Amino acid sequence: MLLKHVPAAIDRFGVGGALKLLASRKRFRRWLPQWTTRVSIRNYPHPFHFRHATTDKYIMADVLLDAQYACLMGRDGVRTILDIGANIGTASVVFLNEYPQATVVALEPDPGNFAILQRNLAPYGDRAIASRCALWHRSEALAIDRGHFRDGGAWSFQVRSSHGSDSEVEGVTLSEVMRRHGIENIDILKIDIEGAERYVFEGSVAACLPRITRIAIELHDEACRKAFLASVEPLDGGLSQHGEVTLWQRRSAS
Repeated sequence: MLLKHVPAAIDRFGVGGALKLLASRKRFRRWLPQWTTRVSIRNYPHPFHFRHATTDKYIMADVLLDAQYACLMGRDGVRTILDIGANIGTASVVFLNEYPQATVVALEPDPGNFAILQRNLAPYGDRAIASRCALWHRSEALAIDRGHFRDGGAWSFQVRSSHGSDSEVEGVTLSEVMRRHGIENIDILKIDIEGAERYVFEGSVAACLPRITRIAIELHDEACRKAFLASVEPLDGGLSQHGEVTLWQRRSAS
């Protein structure tokens, strides 16, 4: 969290919560007690957990203070949401509170992120499902690359095909995710998977697209953008840009 976020953080988390985020620095980590790793969010029924001296506070600033997914708020008839690349669950928690009738299925491959994701989704019961796997263009074991993308923080892990001994997480296709969770249609598909979107949209995702109402995706390079645009171009939908988020939406839902 940057200093420019302090007024918004006080409004959203209260003075105590804003101070917890401001104090979340590497040099303070050893002295900060465990209770300082959770904040209350105004108008939300459950506390939100994060880790000190990580990129968690920056994700919280993006999603909760800068309203990164404001383009997905206030939609009618939202019942099924997939949060792909859920990290610690910030966007999932926003969706669960914005759409109290909806179910969120959240995918996150990294074990550290996933542990916090589980804590943040647990109070929402069977409305929130956390799954430790990675969206991929085929079903196979994957390795996790840490520290080689963007700033190497906890928000920037990438996955790749495994060589066997380095496999850490299951890679699954979108159709397999839908099958496992009994999903017929997706009202919101949020994707932030650090470049893997290129392979997903170059792969077998096309069969699922007619059952998706809107996609909010971060496209991390030109190859990713081309793969995504080529996939949605044949569909009856429209595109718009909202900061780093590209939104595709079926015209019938506009």
